[in-house]
Amino acid sequence: MTQIALFENGINGANLEIDQGIYFSTGDLNEELSNINSDDNSSVSNNFTYEDEDLLLIEEGAIFDVVLFEFDISLSSQSNNLLFTYQFASEEYPDYVGSVFNDVFAIFIEGPGFNGTENIAKIPSSGKPTAVNFVNGGVLGSSSSEEVEVDLTQTDFYINNGHLNTGESNPENQPGPFLVHVEFNGITTAITSEVQDLEAGETYHIKIALADTADPIFDSGVFFTAIGSNEIQPELKFNKDAVYLGDSERALPGDEVLYFFDIINEGEIEVSNITFEDDFFEDAEIEGLSDLTLAPGESYSFELNYFINQQEINEGVLYNLANITYEAEEEFSKSSTDPTPLPEDHPFFNADCQNCTAIVLPQQPGISLTKTVEVVEDSPNILVGDQISYRFNMKNTGNVDLFDVQLFDDMPGLELNGNPLDLLVNEEIQDHFSGVYFVTVSDFAQRKIENQAVIRGYTFLNEEVSDMSDFELFTEDRPTVLEIPPCEVKIYNTITPNGDNVNDVFFIEGIECFPDNEVQIFNRWGVEVYSEKEYNNADVSFTGISNARASFNKEEGLPSGVYYYIVQFVNADEEREVRKGTLYIKQEK
Repeated sequence: MTQIALFENGINGANLEIDQGIYFSTGDLNEELSNINSDDNSSVSNNFTYEDEDLLLIEEGAIFDVVLFEFDISLSSQSNNLLFTYQFASEEYPDYVGSVFNDVFAIFIEGPGFNGTENIAKIPSSGKPTAVNFVNGGVLGSSSSEEVEVDLTQTDFYINNGHLNTGESNPENQPGPFLVHVEFNGITTAITSEVQDLEAGETYHIKIALADTADPIFDSGVFFTAIGSNEIQPELKFNKDAVYLGDSERALPGDEVLYFFDIINEGEIEVSNITFEDDFFEDAEIEGLSDLTLAPGESYSFELNYFINQQEINEGVLYNLANITYEAEEEFSKSSTDPTPLPEDHPFFNADCQNCTAIVLPQQPGISLTKTVEVVEDSPNILVGDQISYRFNMKNTGNVDLFDVQLFDDMPGLELNGNPLDLLVNEEIQDHFSGVYFVTVSDFAQRKIENQAVIRGYTFLNEEVSDMSDFELFTEDRPTVLEIPPCEVKIYNTITPNGDNVNDVFFIEGIECFPDNEVQIFNRWGVEVYSEKEYNNADVSFTGISNARASFNKEEGLPSGVYYYIVQFVNADEEREVRKGTLYIKQEK
């Protein structure tokens, strides 16, 4: 047999684009595969004719030296296409481009889905049959005819193997260069024809046909590699959507999120042995899923409930991705997709997990502060220098935990104590922050000490939350006020220093309110017998004893009689006020 043979080493041995396969020839394969364009035409004529009705529909003169190779091919359950790759060569190139000598090659297929037979060996970019007149060097040959259909545009698929491609008649010896180690003047590049949308698992009849057209003289051949097929890949769509069922303004731990799962077989093969994985539902049992088989076009849906926790509320959003594995001859996996994803300009859009199902949880952060005051000193009056103690009570009134909670108070002279802390939802803390203040003279002018503090904290998402203090209720914002009763200076002008705790001291009522003071006492000759600053009726007070340097027998006290006093002090209006009068000392021994 000189028309069909197997070949190998086509790439390195002959510079073909197909390395191994089967070769078909209308001439003598021994001569065609062993020479490099040594003659302008084939030397063999098989001199037989055969009329194949399928070939005749393509080219009515294709009856010479016909080669037919027929077989059946059965597709696997995962295949719905066939790939045929070949290189067509001919000695009709180039002189007979555009003539009736249009040698042709065809691959016919018939079976389920086809009405009769169909040629699939067509030029991919034109859809024309694989023949000399439809794939060539782009130049009409010297023997062309105007009555013949020709396509000169498919030069990308053509290899000139040493002939003249000028439209002139080629000499017996071709000028070269000879790119492919075969006898033929021209050969196509490797052309792949694909037939799609076949029915998986079905059987199709294939007929490979090659023929000389109009005469048997100039032969043609085709290098044909193994038939291929791309396996059908399963196409599953796995949607995971969700809806939050809690309060639309304030999420709480334990609120429900309902997740909806849809598995849709959008492919052409059935899938089975489906398993489900989701970090939110580690122990979930999906009824019927393990035994489920999804045929093309079928779907399966289920729902699962999830209950949120406080940390998830703090984060403000649930991101979650589910995964399924399934089998279609081999194992595949698929991650879920959110059918209603967040837009890219949404604050919670996550570029690192764009397929995650995202559920925004409504946050309502809040904090409240009360500020109370008490006078530490145990005295009937509030005096200058008395210590005032402030107590602060704070509460997280929102639905998210707060962090780096700090107290701020711009009251001049106030000393704040307490470090920043975290405050959980509904947590109430007393006395973590405290303040100390000492009464000043200017406070008496105002007749009150009034101030308002502010508490600030931050959510997990760094949102600032604050509240102005109230002195009584968490729900209101009012300054804390300490009323200072008026402090009047009243001087009593008689002392009886006998130790009975009655009139033993020169008593100046209210002088403690004004510590910037001075008390002087003189005898009737104008001699100073007592002088002291910061008089306070207690440890600084006049009990009838002189503290003047010139006095003698101080321990015996001053004699009874009339004396004169001068009392000076800076009052609430920060003005120096002077009081003068007589003081009667009555010694009772």
